Amino acid sequence: MSDKEISDLDCCYNSFPVCPHCGEEQEDCLDGQPDRGDGDEWETECCECEKRYTVEMCVVVTYDTRKLESEESEPVDGRE
Repeated sequence: MSDKEISDLDCCYNSFPVCPHCGEEQEDCLDGQPDRGDGDEWETECCECEKRYTVEMCVVVTYDTRKLESEESEPVDGRE
């Protein structure tokens, strides 16, 4: 199998690792792996083209907020 034209952008900011050789999304990338965290890197083999590549995990934190049930609620930690 020959390499497809995969850009660097195709391999960044994805929900799952994308093989930089063939473009296959590796949804089972953590199966059988030890706990991984932000900034961890490891080598893996693509299940489609069987070529090896490096994966780096990047964790993004987001926050959701909502109003309390009562607008007349007590301040948190003494703050207004």
